Amino acid sequence: MAGVGSEVTQCKVGDRVCIFPTIACGKCYACQEGKETLCLKGQILGLVRDGTFAEYTKIPETSLISIPADVPYPQAAIITDAVSTAYHAVVKRGRLQAGEKVAVFGCGGLGHHGVIFAKLMNAAKIIAVDVIPGVLERARQAGADEVVNAREEDASDKIKKLTGGMGVDLGPVVWAWIWHWSSWGAARQ
Repeated sequence: MAGVGSEVTQCKVGDRVCIFPTIACGKCYACQEGKETLCLKGQILGLVRDGTFAEYTKIPETSLISIPADVPYPQAAIITDAVSTAYHAVVKRGRLQAGEKVAVFGCGGLGHHGVIFAKLMNAAKIIAVDVIPGVLERARQAGADEVVNAREEDASDKIKKLTGGMGVDLGPVVWAWIWHWSSWGAARQ
């Protein structure tokens, strides 16, 4: 933290912080219910608001999260986006229960963490779907039981086969969440 405004009360110069990627209005019904990520006037840094590649940027105090001294900056940087988005998709919105089957479509940063959370939630079967072999291998290493290269085979048919025709209880996990955000954000423009 390089500087603070006169109305800032929770942070001081020198504090270690990371930035939550959505600047929420704090006034709409979503913000009032504690669902700032769904803020009707939310400004997503790097999409609607500048500052993510700037050396310095001005961010409201409500969008800052303290970083404990023992957490390195690179790990802290992904917690507010790749980790929290996947957590929300799998655990909060998806409500994955132990013993359920899940398909994670797109296993880049968000999907990778989706696989990890599904594993932590004791999913009975985790199926990772992507088109890049290296990404699929990384998903397997993170806990995926099965991987499907959608460039080489039909993902839906393969998932049905892998689940004895039953399909999955939750899926597509992360891809659907990101699609929701990108289309909703585009509609608001």
